[in-house]
Amino acid sequence: MTTATQYPWRRERSSRRRALGIGIVEIMIALTLGLVVIGALGQLYVGSVKSHQLSYNLAQLGESGRFAVDLLASELRMAGYLSCGGSSARVANALDGDDHWLYQTGAIDGYEGGVDSLPAELIGQVRANTDLLILRRASSDQAQSVVSDDPANAVMELGLDHGFQPGEILVISNPSCVQASIFQVTGLRNIGNPQAPSLFDAIEHDANVSLTPGNCSADLFGAYDCSTPEGAVPGSFSTGSMVGRFLVAAYYVSSDDPPTLVRQRLSVQNGQAAVVTDVLVRNVEDFQVLYGRDTDPDGSHSVDDYVTADQVTDWGQVVSVSFGLLVRSRDDGIRTEASAQAFPLPGRTVIAPADRHLRRSFGSVVALRNNLP
Repeated sequence: MTTATQYPWRRERSSRRRALGIGIVEIMIALTLGLVVIGALGQLYVGSVKSHQLSYNLAQLGESGRFAVDLLASELRMAGYLSCGGSSARVANALDGDDHWLYQTGAIDGYEGGVDSLPAELIGQVRANTDLLILRRASSDQAQSVVSDDPANAVMELGLDHGFQPGEILVISNPSCVQASIFQVTGLRNIGNPQAPSLFDAIEHDANVSLTPGNCSADLFGAYDCSTPEGAVPGSFSTGSMVGRFLVAAYYVSSDDPPTLVRQRLSVQNGQAAVVTDVLVRNVEDFQVLYGRDTDPDGSHSVDDYVTADQVTDWGQVVSVSFGLLVRSRDDGIRTEASAQAFPLPGRTVIAPADRHLRRSFGSVVALRNNLP
């Protein structure tokens, strides 16, 4: 029998084979396979990130657009609401505001971008060639009922929990809905609770006080504004008349980067009427508005034409509004190619910049139900 002792050279060759290990070829193959796996994982990761980024920006576009449309549509439906006093009621405007847009009573105003001259305080704040929309109404929240009215002393008793402060601008309408009046609170008074002198249950509305804008008349009956004060007549609001806050807001796209849909609204600060700016939706690039007019006196209250703000000569004829917004994604680099795109908005077609933002247009048509008799 042959043994390893007889052939020692076989044992030596077998030992050499076990000691050779991994050669350069095996290493190169392993490295190549590793690079292939790493590359595949990298591609998978990049694709996953891009997919997540696309999904996020699409969701952001949809959410931003829907929120903006719902907000504007809701405010348009309420524009012109003056408690129960509608468009057929007499409106007395006691605010001495020199025809400032904050202190007017019309349900709606507008400015055509690139055509109309903007209010002085908004020049430079509105994105070029975009529109400005102004809406006015009475608040339907926290309205208070009149307990008693003393027009000779310009005092209204509302109750201890009325919550109004000096400087606030309010709307009052009588139960018969034939008179609506806008005025500024000039002070607070306690007339029915002498045992609690620090509590106030009444508001004052004097004329000629040092407030902004102040009241030009203490009389709240008639149909007038401060340019025609002779229309003011004495009168008393009966028990049950409703008092609420007067809401005024201007909506526009700011000239900031990123462009933003903002709202400037009437408020009160330190006992004076003031403007507060609210950021509503970022990355809104355009805002266009058309106004539906009922110009035919046939009593149908239907829209005869849609025009831009500079073509409206009587805002009382506006019974419908068509508006559109162009919203872009938060992130750049979403689209596969950088090219200009066209988006139709009311009254014009907007050419978007040649970048890689995602964009989408949103809009609605809303009837102004409070601008109808």
